[in-house]
This record gives sequence, structure tokens and C-alpha cells, in this order.
Amino acid sequence: MNALQILQIAAIIVIVVLLALSIVMAEKKTSKKKEKKTIALIKCDKGDYETKREFKSGDFVGKVEGECPKCKGVLRVYAIFVEEIESHK
Repeated sequence: MNALQILQIAAIIVIVVLLALSIVMAEKKTSKKKEKKTIALIKCDKGDYETKREFKSGDFVGKVEGECPKCKGVLRVYAIFVEEIESHK
């Protein structure tokens, strides 16, 4: 194998690597973006009702949110967490 053949093989390897990288980068750009939202889970103390809503400033676990619409018990913030929502951007 002479120097010209080694140079040709090296050039082919570089081209293949660059093509693979461009395919991977194009795939990342077209993939779905994930939006993150902070959610507060609100539950009745008696456990027969729950709902989710977006986190509001001042929310904390245990915060009283009002009266349960089903049983008139106490609604409290039970948990705060982040949800990932796929968006089609």
C-alpha cells in the first residue's frame, strides 16, 4: 500500500464520519421538543377528589386551597412536580 492509497482511505473515512454526524444533527433538529411545566396536585383531605393545575407563586405542599366541591372537605396542595409535554415545533 502506497502513500496515495492511505491518503484516499483516510479521506473516505473522514467523509463517512462527516456524513454520519450531519445525519445525527439533522435528526436532532427535527425531533420533538419537550416543554416543561410545573404542576401542583390538589387533593381533598378525605381522598375522594383531586385535580392538577399549573404551579402558582406562593404554592407549597400542605397549602390550603379551599373547599372540596364533592364533600366540602379541605383541599390542599398535595404535591408539586414537573411534567414534560411534547410540542411540535
